[in-house]
Amino acid sequence: MATEERYQDQIRFFSQSADGEAIQHRLARLRIAAFGAGVVASNSLSALEASGVSNVKSATEESLLPEIEAADAVVVALDAPAPKLMHAINLACLQTKTPWVSAQIHTGTGWIGPMIIPGQTPCYTCYELRRNANLQNYAEVIRYETRLDEMPSIVSRLVAPVPLAACVGALLALETLRFLSGVALPQTMGRLMRVDFFDSELTYHRVLRLPRCPACGHAPQPAS
Repeated sequence: MATEERYQDQIRFFSQSADGEAIQHRLARLRIAAFGAGVVASNSLSALEASGVSNVKSATEESLLPEIEAADAVVVALDAPAPKLMHAINLACLQTKTPWVSAQIHTGTGWIGPMIIPGQTPCYTCYELRRNANLQNYAEVIRYETRLDEMPSIVSRLVAPVPLAACVGALLALETLRFLSGVALPQTMGRLMRVDFFDSELTYHRVLRLPRCPACGHAPQPAS
């Protein structure tokens, strides 16, 4: 089936503010590297595929840098925190100047973003260091995330109802589609979006660039 026929409703929607057919063809051409497996990933990637984002390649930490170098954008969809993987992806995306966005479940709460565009937005290290500095239960959170990082697989770690994880995956796909289409600004650029099982309201938390961030900042130059 021709692209125009299969996605005609979406093309019509895009055409309200831009060249809908051109956007739809671009979505099919863009190369996406996807990290993660589980409920969040399956819902996110199936929604992107249904939107015409068909050139998606699953990647692993072992193939991280080559896959990111070849991608136009990176999507990370996790059923649980994986700090080591997130840091590795952050550094690789900074090195290759590749935009990326993530979502994860953290004990019954979904986190979407922040969307990171190297050179324009704070990076993931900016976010995490500021988050850690403001955690009231720092030791408990770090212990929980470290234990998950030591597990051999990022599959089957979901600590939340499946419908919440499915919702988080859909929101991640929506943010990705906003960015890839260029029709609307992603809501997670410089912000973290949170959705909780006990409260359907989406909340946003601003992410600020960290001065002299060890990942994306510039170290002070020695005096001459």
